[in-house]
Amino acid sequence: MRIFLTGGTGFIGQALARTIRQRGWQLDALVRQAEGAPARWPASIGATLVRGDITQRDSMRKAMQHADIVIHNAGVYEFGADSALRRRMRDANVRGTECTLSLALELRVPRTLYVSTTYAIGGTPKAQVCDETHTRQIPPVHYYEQTKAEAHEPPMGWCPQMIISLVEVNALAEGIVLAAEKGRLGEAYLFCGEPTSIRQMFGHWRAHRGGFTPKLWLPPWLMKLQFAPLEPLQRALGLPAFFSRESVAAATVSLNYVSNKARRELGWAHPTAAEMWPRIIRRERELLAQRRGLRAKLRPAAVAV
Repeated sequence: MRIFLTGGTGFIGQALARTIRQRGWQLDALVRQAEGAPARWPASIGATLVRGDITQRDSMRKAMQHADIVIHNAGVYEFGADSALRRRMRDANVRGTECTLSLALELRVPRTLYVSTTYAIGGTPKAQVCDETHTRQIPPVHYYEQTKAEAHEPPMGWCPQMIISLVEVNALAEGIVLAAEKGRLGEAYLFCGEPTSIRQMFGHWRAHRGGFTPKLWLPPWLMKLQFAPLEPLQRALGLPAFFSRESVAAATVSLNYVSNKARRELGWAHPTAAEMWPRIIRRERELLAQRRGLRAKLRPAAVAV
């Protein structure tokens, strides 16, 4: 089996590349700079690096024409983006998706998987559990959500009651590969952990060193006022604007989804929250211990997961 993968150097992509190679499949990983640090890890596990860009169809053509499966995982994800980052986000999430999927269609690749987000189909009512059949009920509340919603159009501590279904990255990678192996053509599969409120999440974290229980939950409008002046400051320091009005808006939207279809059709399984969080926290502590200084700890880094 030969896989053409975009986004193989990112957080999900690294776990996905490792899972693909563990299957013994041949992997062609698209990278913008084959000599750059992010590309070293997929190369180290035996991936063939393909220099190219998802917004430039011809840069992918030669490698993609030999693929049995194309997995399009690349994208740009950030809250509080300035105008320049918004342009890059639209370019990658919308135009890059159209270029990649349309080229796969043109080359008649037997199977194509597009890795997206439940943001693409929208928030859910807090008390309603939804699946792949859910359709958007409210307009996008932040720019990332908007671009991911548009990408589906090509033919191919606040808000304690917010509910989300976080997925552990290695379980997600396994789910994507299972979909590549035996998913039905033309179908969508959600890979989600158990629905959990923000209040419940703090409960899971409380048992670990540094965990705490919030004593006061602030309203979103007040958090937006507090975060607005922090956005340019974070960007000036070379950091993503994780304290931003968009991050507050994102936390007001529930993503109460379940993965019954993936479990039933693909045999996929996900760890419980009690199993997942200790592993995540332990790994995060290991990564933080390798980085020196506050800015280094806050700045995103390309690391093998």
